[in-house]
Amino acid sequence: MNIAIVGTGKVACFFANQFIKTNHKIVAFVGRNEYNTTTLAQKYKALAIKSIQQIPSNTDVVLIAITDAAIIEVVKEVSCPNVIIAHTAGGVHKNVLQNSSKNYGVFYPLQSITSSSKSLEYPIIIDGSNAFTLQSLEILAKSISNNVVVGDDAYRNKLHLAAVITNNFSNYLYALAEDFCKEEEVEFKLLLPLIQETVNRLQTQSPKDSFTGPAVRNDVATIQKHVKMLDSHPNIKPIYEFLTAELIKYHHK
Repeated sequence: MNIAIVGTGKVACFFANQFIKTNHKIVAFVGRNEYNTTTLAQKYKALAIKSIQQIPSNTDVVLIAITDAAIIEVVKEVSCPNVIIAHTAGGVHKNVLQNSSKNYGVFYPLQSITSSSKSLEYPIIIDGSNAFTLQSLEILAKSISNNVVVGDDAYRNKLHLAAVITNNFSNYLYALAEDFCKEEEVEFKLLLPLIQETVNRLQTQSPKDSFTGPAVRNDVATIQKHVKMLDSHPNIKPIYEFLTAELIKYHHK
């Protein structure tokens, strides 16, 4: 397929790399930053343009890989009636694109994308305004991923919320633990095998069956000792107390 990508950030670069590897062609990059757009366009031998309205006539799919708020602004004056237009956002309704084309949809990667992301195992959630769009996006998604799921806005929004809880919240706790380790002069990296083992267990068992620690054992003495140790860490102490209390209730209910 001939693909134009709106955006020059991590998600745009990730998809550009994946599409090229699977013999699709990037015909254009659309971006506000002239330097970034031109640099990417040169890398992929594509055009560097400022507006979707300038995309080449042979474009099959326009993939909008920008922030949620920017999507709404970008598509306000876009009209490409016969081109498939899809955004990559988890929490944005597909109908924000309905005035841009009759063929519109969603192409959402359920993954935290970085510059080194490259796996074909990342789930891609797709949706389309009609059968032609959905089929086309499915073909495109399956060319770069072995895990493609069709899901409407409600389904995708629920997944997006679950992803925020799973990824951002847990990573916040990792950051707090790292801060604690630095201040107390212990090695955070010693915790990495523990973190990895917890993740590995989720491949074969429910999170409900993976709990360990003083809250699960209702080990009051250890909990009180931890709370006392956190007197000098006022940003962590209330979180420890709250999560411990909630975990006790959750596990013993």
